[in-house]
Amino acid sequence: MAVRGPELRGGRDRPAPRSAHVGGGKLAGLQSSAGCGTNRLQEAQGGEDRVLIRETEIRGRGSLLRNLRLVREGPVISSFAEEGVLRQLARFDLNLLRVFDAIFVKGGVSAAARHLNLSQPAISHALTRLRAQFDDPLFVRQGNGLVPTPAARAIAGPVREALRGLDAALDAAASFDPAEATREFRIGVRLSGEMPRFSSLVARVRREAPHIALASVTFRRRDLVMMLASGDLDLALDVALPADDRLQRHYLGTEPIVVVARKGHPRVDGTIDLDTYLALEHIIATSRPYGPGIEDMALGRMGLARRVAVRCQHAITAWQIVASSDMLFSLPRSHAEVLGAMWPMQLVDLPLPVEQGGSYLYWHQAAQADPGLGWLRAIIADELAQTA
Repeated sequence: MAVRGPELRGGRDRPAPRSAHVGGGKLAGLQSSAGCGTNRLQEAQGGEDRVLIRETEIRGRGSLLRNLRLVREGPVISSFAEEGVLRQLARFDLNLLRVFDAIFVKGGVSAAARHLNLSQPAISHALTRLRAQFDDPLFVRQGNGLVPTPAARAIAGPVREALRGLDAALDAAASFDPAEATREFRIGVRLSGEMPRFSSLVARVRREAPHIALASVTFRRRDLVMMLASGDLDLALDVALPADDRLQRHYLGTEPIVVVARKGHPRVDGTIDLDTYLALEHIIATSRPYGPGIEDMALGRMGLARRVAVRCQHAITAWQIVASSDMLFSLPRSHAEVLGAMWPMQLVDLPLPVEQGGSYLYWHQAAQADPGLGWLRAIIADELAQTA
């Protein structure tokens, strides 16, 4: 089951992908014929197969490195300059780029070798070639590991996006059978959203794709683009975020906020009015150490304020406090229904209007054509879509 519907293919504000990423050793011959370099062919032994690897000798010592530095150190990274970087990356031995990325992520030659299932001497040899190509050490010894030089940090982003994009292009050429697939999908989920969403998603995926593995991964919003580009995340669920032309998204909808009170509450019996809501004390559950909730912002627009007595990090903690007190807790209905199945409470309508931005499913544009991710996007859209 592949995604074909326009609703999961991104909107007008999300242009077509322009980046590309890399596969394994069989990709060694995929090189660009354009540019200022001189091409040469050499043979490489890979298992039982001999593969022709086309390399490019770049004229001018460190010319690619200077280009990358120019792009990354400027105050603005233009799409033209970024595409120029990727064109020059295409003239590299793609296996070297894979080794560079593995050392950058794993922090050492031995760890990179294990990650790529190669010998340590092979990784060391590749690193020597990388250093010669870039005219820079790239990684220097610190304790038991290797740390990247400024030059390595500057090129890490373009390299990872190139690898991610080409992998997605190759995946798109392959078929995807959910019943037989054995992939692992890594889904970025904020802590507050895991409880009501992830369990139902796991149940649905296990029914249709019993050999698929799922991982719920926390993330910082400022790292989201890089994590999706690198493959650390395949998809992500979050609220509306600032537009980024490297990401595509699908709107999942909004859901109502409800108020939770313990059964037998002396002032709440199946309903609550605004005066009672304001007279009672409240709990906020959030990972943010400061700041109002959306209920507080709505009240502020009305010139009102509620009394927040407790601020905690987890909805489960807030639920437990409500169960043994007369405080109130406001949260999305899906969260409340999951918790209510374990610890019954009163769920009543919030007695004021609130503006919600809704929730979205995000993915990197380079992965748009991946049939496996297309299948999973359709599953998520069907399983988690909410109605206002």
